[in-house]
Amino acid sequence: MSAQSTHPYLQVTDLQVAFPTADGLVQAVNGVTFSVNKGQTLAIVGESGCGKSVTSLAIMGLHNRKVAKISGSVVVNDAEKGPVDIVSASEDTVRALRGRAISMIFQDPMSSLHPYYSVGDQVAEAYLLHHDVSKEEAFAQAVKALERVGIPEAERRAKNFPHEFSGGMRQRAMIAMALVNDPVMVIADEPTTALDVTVQAQIINLLRDLQAEFGMAIIIITHDLGVVADIADDVAVMYGGRIVEQASVRDVFYRPQMPYTMGLLSSVPRLDGGRDERLRTIPGQPPSMINLPQGCAFRVRCPYVELVGGDKCSTSLPDLASGGDNHLVRCHLDTDTRKRVSAEALNRQGAM
Repeated sequence: MSAQSTHPYLQVTDLQVAFPTADGLVQAVNGVTFSVNKGQTLAIVGESGCGKSVTSLAIMGLHNRKVAKISGSVVVNDAEKGPVDIVSASEDTVRALRGRAISMIFQDPMSSLHPYYSVGDQVAEAYLLHHDVSKEEAFAQAVKALERVGIPEAERRAKNFPHEFSGGMRQRAMIAMALVNDPVMVIADEPTTALDVTVQAQIINLLRDLQAEFGMAIIIITHDLGVVADIADDVAVMYGGRIVEQASVRDVFYRPQMPYTMGLLSSVPRLDGGRDERLRTIPGQPPSMINLPQGCAFRVRCPYVELVGGDKCSTSLPDLASGGDNHLVRCHLDTDTRKRVSAEALNRQGAM
């Protein structure tokens, strides 16, 4: 895992997010802890419903506090305001940080951009929230932001409406809006969803180049392990609202220790596979977040439960413990067994 400074830019500690519903309490995020430094990219991965996006919205302070039950802390070490806990801070304080200290690229630009306003006006509005300038100056800054993300003829295209942009161009416009106030951290929620492979690569390269230029911290929320391999330094794998494995991207891909992570990697199609080769899928379904099973939430889908012995997997929640070399894993399998089954899984899968 990347070296951590004494005071990381973002420190999330024991984050819990729950939503009351008619059917019961949805425990969407349950005790998540991680940190991110400036210049670092953390990927948060997992199946739909595992708590990835709920975590990112909590970091941004975008949950309705009258509905969501949120505890733990999300501390941003802001240069202007010092350490600020998003969970306990006032709405005004969080609003002042949002877009300037931490910004977000949402996964669906067509629904995130307003259809009745030009792209340039919408990027300019984001700038006006944090700067006391004229609309003309804000629009000029919007054009610069659009140029920065590679939109050609930015001054002319800034007057276009979202429907006049292609999907890739709309995503670039969303990135421009997120970056117009020069944030220290950007959260990208499924930034390449619904884009073709070529445009996906362009967007990932753009994020990587902008990070190199401005030293931003990036949290990328995705289920696409190809994207993770391209851009991430570290990876946090989530399942059932909890982090089940966290390590450097190389360790996660080449030395996974959690059976769920091994299953995710085995389900990735390979370029050197035969035409008739079937993808290996993880059997079963993710658990209900209203009624999480006791013990390890993955046990009903795990092929290695019998290697643990007894009923430990069904009665005791495994701790997120050290697997060596800044590698954290939540699993009852002993270290030697984890390494053995990991090697066997990677041998079946073939070299990445």
